[in-house]
Amino acid sequence: MVNNVYFLSPYSYTLEIGQAYNHYISLLPPGAWICITDQDTLRPPGFAERIRELILDHGNEKRLIGCRTNRVGIPGPYCVEGMFMEENISAHLELAKTLWERHKTDLVKAEVVPGYCMVFNKALWELWGGFPPKTQQFDIWASNRSETWIASGIYIFHLYRWLHPAPRGVVKHLQIPGYYLN
Repeated sequence: MVNNVYFLSPYSYTLEIGQAYNHYISLLPPGAWICITDQDTLRPPGFAERIRELILDHGNEKRLIGCRTNRVGIPGPYCVEGMFMEENISAHLELAKTLWERHKTDLVKAEVVPGYCMVFNKALWELWGGFPPKTQQFDIWASNRSETWIASGIYIFHLYRWLHPAPRGVVKHLQIPGYYLN
């Protein structure tokens, strides 16, 4: 049963990103469901309800689940073709609605759940021993220790270094405490 889903986009002036995640997750009750999103994401209307339905349909303590997006630095079932440089936010909102109507909470197996949106139970975080405090690739680290899935019908708009046509290598901001905005 899902009583609460906690939506976090941790930020700290003094902690590195993994430390900030660990701090805020440690404050949550046992069995809590967590949805971590990057600070440069826009959740479409109905996003929280869709995440809750996703957990009701597919949540278990061993699964790490993500969603689809427009921009991410790794190949896989994450990006929706043609949306990488789409500037019209209405197009993204319409796509979120269409994907939900078509796929609802259907899952696709994935090698990695990217950090722009990660859904998991606190019990999984405890099994990991928390996120590594000093890595920018916490999503790859967590995915290597989990059963990983992407929800085909859930979409989030991700700015992800918007002005960079090849954003993957732009990570310096993640290495400086207090500067996590992309």
